[in-house]
Amino acid sequence: MMVRLTSAALLSMVLVLTCWSTSASASLPLEEQLQQLKDNYNANDIEMKRLLAEKNRRLGVLELKLESLLLAQQRNNPIRFDVSEIDRSTPVGTSDAILRQTTSKIPRSCADIKTNGHTSSGIYSIIGAKSMESVFCDFCKTTSDPSFQTLIGYEDVKSKPVYFHVQRLFSVFNQSKTPISFDTERINVGGAMNTSSGIFTAPVTGKYFFSYTGTVLFPKAMYRINFNVGLMKNGNDPYRNVIAAAHADSISTTDVQFETFAMVATQHLVKGDRIWVEVYPLLEPGVIMFFSWATQFNGFLLEEDISQSIKSL
Repeated sequence: MMVRLTSAALLSMVLVLTCWSTSASASLPLEEQLQQLKDNYNANDIEMKRLLAEKNRRLGVLELKLESLLLAQQRNNPIRFDVSEIDRSTPVGTSDAILRQTTSKIPRSCADIKTNGHTSSGIYSIIGAKSMESVFCDFCKTTSDPSFQTLIGYEDVKSKPVYFHVQRLFSVFNQSKTPISFDTERINVGGAMNTSSGIFTAPVTGKYFFSYTGTVLFPKAMYRINFNVGLMKNGNDPYRNVIAAAHADSISTTDVQFETFAMVATQHLVKGDRIWVEVYPLLEPGVIMFFSWATQFNGFLLEEDISQSIKSL
């Protein structure tokens, strides 16, 4: 059975002990009586502080247990505990430290942030379904309150930067169903673009933007000549793997003719997906791609599915 000590009860005990000590020492000389009263007062003061500290410690541990129980019930994962399980040797004021140590993890909600030990309402960053989210957590309300967590917006967070700009200068190309390679690397942050193979490999899952511009040279002809180039993904089937395409043609001409083309694409890629540019179908005789300063391939990561990058955490 637990004995609850109130402040009034503690004060009564001090008075009783003081009165008893006074009566018992009435026959002593005055100086000794004064010293004994002083000693008794100091001893009683220390004992009262110890009892109050013990009471505060046990109340703090009980508060920690009750908060854990509330969070577990809200997550449909009830837990049970017994007051007798409270560690009487735990120092005073360690409940917050225990809470942080036992629930430390990357937060995915305001409830997680509260569990991690935060108590001040404010704007925090959490991991959403795909992106980092900025939310306002109102810790003055219960976790079941709809306004406990309010979405502010989405944060553009990337685990690594990815962007490139490559060119192929002053040369020709007359192959089809073959990735176009490049000889000049203007920038390639993240190293995802392989200039010698012409293939870009997505380092993380997310949304990417690509653009390609070029020039084609048509020979003299008395008929129409067509030229097609495509941005390919994981294969060179022109009906299944093309995510963007460009077209150029030449109609009956008595001299060679240059035409330019361009294409852009925004694509969601999974880590490991490959992207490249190639000519399709087979080139007609005499048609070539002419590479110059106007021919360039660009790409960069628009938005990363950050939750996929750290889903194991």
